[in-house]
Amino acid sequence: MTKINNNNNIINRDVQDQSYLFFLGGFVEGEGSNSVSISINRNFKFGVNIQPVFNVSQHKNGLDILYSFKELFKSGSVVEKSGSPDIFVYTLKGYKQIIQHVLPFLETYVQPFSCKKRRIFYI
Repeated sequence: MTKINNNNNIINRDVQDQSYLFFLGGFVEGEGSNSVSISINRNFKFGVNIQPVFNVSQHKNGLDILYSFKELFKSGSVVEKSGSPDIFVYTLKGYKQIIQHVLPFLETYVQPFSCKKRRIFYI
């Protein structure tokens, strides 16, 4: 368990801790995004592949936070952002992963506290 110093408050990096999950929800609110990747290739069944993507970005000083998402969702990857060597991105792709892990997290720890994303979430 790693401790994170947030404005002189110590937060335990424990993905089983409800308080820490709300802390992560705040990062999703500020630094997270949901998008859809569309790939066109005649080898795909219908010539198109549509894949949902969840991302959270953070400065290299916050790598522990990004790895918390990987631990929480039990999948995904943390990589350096192309062209920004000090910025890293946690990415989780795929319908099953998004539905099983990300949507319940968003519904519990982000959506109830976000007026703007609440409208977008239900579109």
